[in-house]
Amino acid sequence: MDHKRVESYRQGAEVKRFSGSKITLDRLVRAQNLEAQLATIQRVKGFHPTIPIYFVPANKLSRSDRLVAAFNALVLSKVESKQIDSAKTIHGDECSSVSVNIKKFSREVGIIIHKIIDLLSSSSPPNLVLNPTNCVALFSLVEVPRIPFESLDHLEMTTVIG
Repeated sequence: MDHKRVESYRQGAEVKRFSGSKITLDRLVRAQNLEAQLATIQRVKGFHPTIPIYFVPANKLSRSDRLVAAFNALVLSKVESKQIDSAKTIHGDECSSVSVNIKKFSREVGIIIHKIIDLLSSSSPPNLVLNPTNCVALFSLVEVPRIPFESLDHLEMTTVIG
């Protein structure tokens, strides 16, 4: 996603949604080898004192958008030593607001974090996984020369491949 587009969207959405609220902008938070760049943190008096806010220019939220919002809340909760039950996403042309229930995504976020830790601590590279959809699209873009099967006996294998 284009960083300038996201930044421009975030600034416009902040003006629309948070005028008069107490917010913290662009805060890097670190806890237990986890790091999150939080675009906005809203401070609200009452039961939920801190709400991390994640901005998405797209009109429709994806599952990965919700996972990022949950991850941001997880890291912030570790930094502040407070349980954060929800995060907020602001998305779309109308700057719609959606609350993300952290409990719903916490298990999946934890699994992803452990997979990343395992990959980073491994001495060998991860297994290569090809996405069949992308492979078909890639091969449709590449012109493969048609060589009669009988003529392959006379060619070196490097000629056919390279």
